[in-house]
Amino acid sequence: MLCDKCGFENREGAIVCEHCGALLIQSPPQTAEKSSGTTGSYSDAPVNGYMSYTKGGTSQSSPQRSPFTGATSAGSREWVAYAAIICGALAIYSSPTVIPGILLGISAIIFGIVGLKTSKRTMSLIGIIAGAIGSVFSVLVIGAIIGFFNLIASYFTRGYGWPFGW
Repeated sequence: MLCDKCGFENREGAIVCEHCGALLIQSPPQTAEKSSGTTGSYSDAPVNGYMSYTKGGTSQSSPQRSPFTGATSAGSREWVAYAAIICGALAIYSSPTVIPGILLGISAIIFGIVGLKTSKRTMSLIGIIAGAIGSVFSVLVIGAIIGFFNLIASYFTRGYGWPFGW
């Protein structure tokens, strides 16, 4: 099918031009479905990797996806649950390095709280738990480091504390 806007030769059945994105005007064949006044949706091969274009339709039809408008609103924030779980795992893994462990743990908790409002609620909850564990481990590492230096200081100051009497 030839595009009226840019002249690009598209494959048969394309809805938008694969070169410029202009809407291609088609004359659909008359079928029994069309004569009865019902509408359907295109379900042929994807155009530029996008499917679910609707033709006609009613208010009950599925939401349209277009390469120019982005994703549908149903799954637009599900990435937050994945981010929570990844940040939580990295917080546990990097907890001995203290600062990254705490920052990743806090990030996991924030992402998890936002992700609780999506359909990936369980993943968000796991991300919150992993972020809390990573943050607690990091705080324990800080306490161990401070305790180690206090032990060394008390050894060298003969029990007078760090530094000298505190």
